[in-house]
Amino acid sequence: MVGEGDDDDEEKCPICVESLSFSYRLPGEKPHVVPECGHALHEECFVTVYGEVPTYGSKRNIGLCGVCRQKMRIVDGGGERKRSKGKKLDMLMGATSTPPLRAIPSYPSLSSYQSPSSPSDPYGDDPVDLAQITSSSRSFVGESQPKVVVPTISIRAEFASTTRRQNKPTTAMVTIEVPHAGDRGRYPATRMIDSLRSPSMMNSPRLPGSPGSFASHDITHSPKSGPSAAPFSHVEAELKHRVLDYKNSGLDTLGPLRLYDMIAVRKGSMLREFLMYLYNDALICISEEKPNAFQKIFSSSSSMRSTDTKSSTGTGSGRGPLKLRGRIYVKHVKKLVDSSVPSEFSITILMENEGMESFILTFKDKGSHETWRSTLQQIVDEAKQPATSAKGGNSANKIARLMGSGAPPPAPGGSSRGGKAATTPGLPSSSSMGFGPTFSDFGSPSTVDQHSPDRRPSAGDLVNNAPLAPIHTPLDLVIVLSIPASPPGASAPLKLRLMRQSLAFVFALLGSKDRVSIVSCEMGTSIRKTPLLNPTKYESRRRLEEFVEAIGAGSTPGDESEVQTQPDERCDVVTAINVSLDVILQRKAKNPLTGLILISDTNEVAKRAQMDLVCARLDAANVPVHSLGYGKAHDPTPLWMVSNHTQGTYTFVREWYHLRDALAGVIGGLMTIALTNMKLHLSAQENEFRIVKVTGTPQAIGSASGKTLDIELKELRFGERREILVEVELIGNGSSRNSGESGDGSRPGPRRSPSLINGMDSMSVGDANSALREMVYEESMVDEVPVIEVDCSFHDPAIGRSVSRLAHPVLLTLAILPTLSSPGNQYSDPTVQRRKMELIASDMLTRSLLLVSRRNFSQANKLLGETRKIVRTISEGIQGNIPAGGKARTKKEVASVQAVAQLDNIVGDMDALCEALDENPELFGKDQRNFASQQGIVLRSQRSWTTKTGTEAWYCTDDVRRIIQISGEWGVKG
Repeated sequence: MVGEGDDDDEEKCPICVESLSFSYRLPGEKPHVVPECGHALHEECFVTVYGEVPTYGSKRNIGLCGVCRQKMRIVDGGGERKRSKGKKLDMLMGATSTPPLRAIPSYPSLSSYQSPSSPSDPYGDDPVDLAQITSSSRSFVGESQPKVVVPTISIRAEFASTTRRQNKPTTAMVTIEVPHAGDRGRYPATRMIDSLRSPSMMNSPRLPGSPGSFASHDITHSPKSGPSAAPFSHVEAELKHRVLDYKNSGLDTLGPLRLYDMIAVRKGSMLREFLMYLYNDALICISEEKPNAFQKIFSSSSSMRSTDTKSSTGTGSGRGPLKLRGRIYVKHVKKLVDSSVPSEFSITILMENEGMESFILTFKDKGSHETWRSTLQQIVDEAKQPATSAKGGNSANKIARLMGSGAPPPAPGGSSRGGKAATTPGLPSSSSMGFGPTFSDFGSPSTVDQHSPDRRPSAGDLVNNAPLAPIHTPLDLVIVLSIPASPPGASAPLKLRLMRQSLAFVFALLGSKDRVSIVSCEMGTSIRKTPLLNPTKYESRRRLEEFVEAIGAGSTPGDESEVQTQPDERCDVVTAINVSLDVILQRKAKNPLTGLILISDTNEVAKRAQMDLVCARLDAANVPVHSLGYGKAHDPTPLWMVSNHTQGTYTFVREWYHLRDALAGVIGGLMTIALTNMKLHLSAQENEFRIVKVTGTPQAIGSASGKTLDIELKELRFGERREILVEVELIGNGSSRNSGESGDGSRPGPRRSPSLINGMDSMSVGDANSALREMVYEESMVDEVPVIEVDCSFHDPAIGRSVSRLAHPVLLTLAILPTLSSPGNQYSDPTVQRRKMELIASDMLTRSLLLVSRRNFSQANKLLGETRKIVRTISEGIQGNIPAGGKARTKKEVASVQAVAQLDNIVGDMDALCEALDENPELFGKDQRNFASQQGIVLRSQRSWTTKTGTEAWYCTDDVRRIIQISGEWGVKG
């Protein structure tokens, strides 16, 4: 059954995380308590946490709100609550006359979806376009109507049959598998009209991008208005202010501007994007320069640039100056060739001089390609017409020959600007420079870094690049960085640089609908944060990059990103998590998916009381925390606590240079989430069986009778496989038809199908015949009974639909053999055995870490050694099912081969831990302890974001591997 509603959108109490809906009100329950901040909670929950509800107007300090951390003040009981409901109704109706009571995720203002927040507001999130989320997030399916992703659920027993007298419980394994995503497609590059718009440019049009590169003939003017200004006067004015040494550039002598766009230019094997301006006489290539630290310091000096350029280069607003990279004169163009292929739209420019190389312009879409091709061809044809009519006697041609091939063409009439030919001493011509310095600058490392050793493209260069990630469900991502406060050692700058590079990759990875917020905590110094910003927008990308550059610089006066903490709060990792929860809980609008990543490089121990408060707020946010322990010096205790409490993961980044790949794996896992709110419902159909134990899941609630069991899995990803072990047992081994106690005090006897019992009663069979039939039934007949029925409910965030139950639940049936029959040689299912060993190994790793924390190294080593021996014995037993030569043919043989491979990975992890305990027990607590904790979580949760070890690679999905591969390629390209 599929529904349109989403249970996540209803308002919940931040204390008990239960719904505040009227339908859940109990008879006699008191009204909810609504504080001034608007985050309502149950009256009983309020009394439990804050004490008795104070009267209206009381100034007693009763604490802080658990959601927004503002002071808890109670409004008037009657009228104020009614007014708050009225204001909430106004928000739902989109009314703007009355300001909303509060900004809550459950009831966002409709105006917040339509009117973007001011870019100058340091606390405003980028708006969420909810109208396009559903239509674009599942576009990779390739269907007109997107369908709900349905997982594949199966259940198998360890043994195919059992006997009625068997006392040992029967183990069954429930497997949930999500199909692979397939080819999801790629995001297009950001349009320049959206990305290059900054606060200082809001009043004037900017450079439009593909599709529809802006042409001068696209702008029409009314004939009644008389002579109007040039259509691109605002663009030319901006070039005049931002181009370095504009007076000597000669751009004002090239005729009117016809086209402009961000275009990728290829020369040989090198490719780079430039701002291309097409004039009547030449094609100009320009790049944006990002001033280095010394230029920022001396930007006011007249020696850096002229007075005209200094005041308007845009460096104060975050935009760097523009630098001319080259020009191609139209009269030197021999031919234009349409060199497009199915995967790329391109135009090849062939030059008349054989010594000059050809250039290839690549476009993002067909519309831009056609516009540029037709306009270029028209300009080239116009330039050749006067050359064919004049036979060489024209004085203008003589002047051109005297000045050289690089001179600009003269204006009509034989002269330019008062009869004097214009020269361009400030810029080499295409013949002298051959457009070469442009490509050698970014193709040769020696010339790239001639101005700054750490020079990177500016926000204007990067924001128009297509996102690296495939199309996915829109994501709100919050990354928390906990770093030491600028230590004097030499290792801190390297770690900070690697963190900045990792964040730069995250900005390049996120899609056009994603938003990211960075929270940085320098221990004991300051906490800074950004709102949720879209890195594909120019102004947002600039703010994010400026924030990243300031990480590690300490507290600076007037920093708009700095967070004002409470007097009793310390600047530590716990406070940083609280600030990140403020970002999540105070959103006015949200994307379908939310992710929280914690990267810690500090070793300060967190207090237990602080962690309890954080865990309570994490319950209200309902967001799993994926923590990354960076380096060997960090304290993993708070990371373990928040990860285990929220069903997140913990990843130990031992090597510093592996941070980007680990972060890419976590984000790849968030981008591939296919299902949320995944819940399983297990029920024992027959009275003969009951559920006695479940392992492999952190949250499971069962009934006292053992007949029903509810399991919460939360999130499932494309290509992910989850396995849960369930133990069931026969209620009794007696032969009584009733469920009461037998005469000898043994357990209750099994009850057969009610239909069979009712049929026997209706026939009025005598007691003797009934006992005889019962004896024959148990002693000689084989019965197949239903054991467990599995159903599920989930939510598809990509299309916003929920499924309450499956059309056909999954049923496990088991053959019950007669009491006196021999079951024969039954082989245990290798997949169930493998899962059992994984859970045992995970449990033993946790126990060994507890022993290590108590400095009982010998007992920990013994425990790991015994576990390794057990796993190795089971692996050798499964190998007996594999034929000689290792060539598996049947499904059981294939499962046996896979089980042996995974068990060997576990044995390898145990070997490494035992060797570390033997060599240096003291060092084990700083290095291998974190590794053991990570492997234990991987084995238990069956989720991994890296492929460093065999165990991690076993549970790393193909989509996550693809994101890690993109990270490696991005690092190679630099």
